[in-house]
Amino acid sequence: MKKYESFLATTFEQYLHFRQSVGYSMIALQTYLVHFDRFVHQKGAQWHDLDSALCLEFSEQLELSPTTINNAMSALKGFFSYLERRQIMDDNPMKAITAKSIPAYIPYLFSAEDVRRLLDAVNNKIRKDPKNYFRDYSLSMLILLLASCGLRISEPVNLKLDQYHTGEGTIFIRKTKFDKERLIPVPRFVMGELSNYLSVRKHMVGNQDNPYLFPGKHLFRINRGAVYALFYQAVRDIGIKQEKVILDHIRFGKPTPHCLRHSFAVNSLLRIKERGGSAQDALPVLAAYMGHKNYISTAVYLKALDAKQRQGLFDITIKSFKII
Repeated sequence: MKKYESFLATTFEQYLHFRQSVGYSMIALQTYLVHFDRFVHQKGAQWHDLDSALCLEFSEQLELSPTTINNAMSALKGFFSYLERRQIMDDNPMKAITAKSIPAYIPYLFSAEDVRRLLDAVNNKIRKDPKNYFRDYSLSMLILLLASCGLRISEPVNLKLDQYHTGEGTIFIRKTKFDKERLIPVPRFVMGELSNYLSVRKHMVGNQDNPYLFPGKHLFRINRGAVYALFYQAVRDIGIKQEKVILDHIRFGKPTPHCLRHSFAVNSLLRIKERGGSAQDALPVLAAYMGHKNYISTAVYLKALDAKQRQGLFDITIKSFKII
């Protein structure tokens, strides 16, 4: 089957070629354009049908989150702007369409004690038989890095063996989100855990050529799905059962591996405040550590509630809706 089926097929290809030539990523854009192409093809639409009403109808039939729908419509706006510049269309039909309202998002936050209990639960899942021991051990170490270093899950999954500098106790993160690189120090206790892990890895993996710090089968990295499975099982084991809930204008997230990154940032700022330091002054350092584009992105954590306050807000919101 062809990637594009509507009368816009050639124009889509030209637009993608243009975007790629100026250095933009194509993955998400291609997906959004394919969705729009299928819609236009099914409607039997032609150039004269490409108006605001058609674009609005397209957005309404998308069974996606408000954020993803807004991203899709933003991609369409860029496409139609391109057609305007080429004088293929006189006006951009997306100009009259406003973005969907997105509920305020409050991620699940683990307290420092919850993080400790979670890591204990993860370690308790390490099986002792030779077939499963090293894989389980690798998964537990990966989750330790998520919780203790505030990494995005893709970062330890893709981490190569030579990116951890044992003498310095630092991890070099190659280009990930925002195309940034950074060198981060790991906590002293994590250095000890990694030293033990590397000894086991050397014994279990031997002279195989797998380049990943957390190796999977053959020469591949460890499976990301296995990380999620272990994380969610550990969450259940420590009695956390909260699901994603949307109440009015607030979206309370459920615990996910990425919440360990949020929790790391908030708990780091809390410790600084408890020691009498300035959380505001610490933002540039924390931003560099976490690989944010600028420290303004990190500043949102100053407004974030700690785990106890977050749960209190959730309970109050739930009760208010029950009363109503």
